[in-house]
Order: sequence, then C-alpha cells, then structure tokens
Amino acid sequence: GEHDGKILRAFDEKMWSHHLGTKLVNNVQLNKQSIAIEICNYGPIKLVNGKYINYVGGEVKADAVYTLAQPWRGYTIYEEYTDKQIESLKLLLIYLRDTYGIHITKKWTAANFEIDQNAVIGLPGLYVHANCRSDKFDLSPSPKMMAMLNTL
Repeated sequence: GEHDGKILRAFDEKMWSHHLGTKLVNNVQLNKQSIAIEICNYGPIKLVNGKYINYVGGEVKADAVYTLAQPWRGYTIYEEYTDKQIESLKLLLIYLRDTYGIHITKKWTAANFEIDQNAVIGLPGLYVHANCRSDKFDLSPSPKMMAMLNTL
C-alpha cells in the first residue's frame, strides 16, 4: 500500500519539475535546484464524533495518528508516518547526501517546520515543504520523524 515505505522515482535526477509551487520570485530557481520527496500522508486530522477524519473525509485508525501538545498550523492531530516510511526516508536521505553532497545534519525541533528564510532564498540543506509555504503541512512535526532526522 501507499504507506509501505516503497520508494518510487518520478523524475530522473537530470530533470526537474514545479514541485514547490511557491509564489516567490525565485520559484523556478528553487524547483530547479531541489530534490522533492513525497511521502504518502494525509497530514492534519480532525476528531469528529470519536473518529479521526482526514481532509478528504476518510477515516484514519487511532493508532495511525499522533497528537501534538501545541497546535501546528491550526491542528494538534496529524496522521503519523509509518515506521517503514521513516526507515525508507532515512535510507533515501543518506543516499542523496552521499551522491550529491547535500548537508542534511541539523538539530530538528518543532521550529524546523516553520517558514525558513534559508529555504526561501535557496541555501543548500535539508528542508520541508512547509519551510517555503505557510499553507503546506508536509512534513508535519512528528516526534518519530524528528527522532529519525536527528540521527542523520
């Protein structure tokens, strides 16, 4: 299924796409110089009548969500990344680091999921979509995800 951690390549590394969709004047530059990684995840979840509901109206199992102590972008409940997704992402990030010399090591906290001026101006590094768009929820600040990122 879509949460099994299987890695699929959509584009050859020599190609690029408009994956960020920012309204920034350097949007094309940012798209050309970055590698997008999409992780299947519904993001914010609403609790409705005791059920966890994603943004398309589907139910998410209780063991597949996490709750933040403080809201992030208006929500406290998010779909959790699976262990397989987190492990696959770790392996992919290590591969991309070693292949392209990308500096991916930093201390991850909830603050790393806000707008980041380094991402906005295109400085090299590891960023999330939410770093350049305030309307995005990917990656969300999952403690499990941050724990993995902090091992890199």
